[in-house]
Amino acid sequence: MTRAQIKRVAPFPASARLSQQRLECLSKAAELSVAMHNAVSKKKWSELVALQKKRDWVLREALNAPFDDSSSGIAAAIISDLLEQNENIVNAVSDAKIKLSREYAQQRALTRATRKYLHQR
Repeated sequence: MTRAQIKRVAPFPASARLSQQRLECLSKAAELSVAMHNAVSKKKWSELVALQKKRDWVLREALNAPFDDSSSGIAAAIISDLLEQNENIVNAVSDAKIKLSREYAQQRALTRATRKYLHQR
């Protein structure tokens, strides 16, 4: 078959429906990303892990096959947003980790100073 003949072949009717379902999965992944960012801001780490597992599963479902031509642009835009959301989540988690590390170092220094003081008496 030539390319011209291939283009004239009507797409399988279910492909548009399947692409739409996968777009809905991508939208669900975007909602889960927002929930993940909220969990980070509230320091709900176990909730973050649970949401990440859900989002990973939804993304696998969404990306298990190529999108048809009519929905590939929409999928690309949603994926771009997902990447940006993920970057924000990673940055927020990093910031929280740095803050916790600083607090730990301050608490440790305070504990050492207190021990030193108590042993001088």
